[in-house]
Amino acid sequence: YMKANMRNIAFKCGISTGNIYNYFPNKDELFQEMVRPTIDQIENVFENYNVIDYMNDPYKWGLEYHFEFVEQIASFIDKHRDNLRLVLFKSQGSKLEGYKEALIERYTVLMINSMRVMKKMFPDAVKDVSDFFVHTITSLYASVLTELLMHELPHDDMLKNLKELMLFMYNGWYSFINKDLIFVNEGKT
Repeated sequence: YMKANMRNIAFKCGISTGNIYNYFPNKDELFQEMVRPTIDQIENVFENYNVIDYMNDPYKWGLEYHFEFVEQIASFIDKHRDNLRLVLFKSQGSKLEGYKEALIERYTVLMINSMRVMKKMFPDAVKDVSDFFVHTITSLYASVLTELLMHELPHDDMLKNLKELMLFMYNGWYSFINKDLIFVNEGKT
C-alpha cells in the first residue's frame, strides 16, 4: 500500500489517472474496495454471532461442530488468501493498518460477553475466566491465521493444523467447565 500510487495503478490498469479518480478519490478508498469482499465476510460473522443460539444448541458444543467450523475457516482463507495478505501484511498507512488488532479486540469483547452469558445460563457449570486470558486466546487465533498465511500452507495442511489446534483448544476449554455439565451430543456427563 505504502509504495502504490494512483498514477502507477492507473497505468497498470490501462486507464488515465484522471479516470481512476472518477471512481476512487484516493488510494485508500481503492484499497478498501479491493478488500471489501473479505472484510464484509468477516463483519458478517460478527453481526450474526448469537451466544444464546450457540448455547441452546448442544451440537455446537461438540468437537464435530468445531471441526466443521475449522473447515469453513480453511475455505475462507483459501478464497480470500490474497486479500488477507494485503490487509494483514501490506496495509501500513491505510485505514486498515490496525485491522488485525481491532479484530482481536472485537473478538475478545464478543468472547468475554459470551462467557458472561454462559455463566448466567449455567452458573454452576462454567468457571470464571479472566478477561486477559480470553484476550490472550483471541490473540493466539489471530497469530495462527497470520502464520497460515505467511507459510502459504496448502488447504489440506492448513486444515490439519487447524484441526490440531481445535482439538487442543477444545480440550483446554473443557477444563473451565464443570464435568457435571451434560454434553448431549457426545453422550458424556
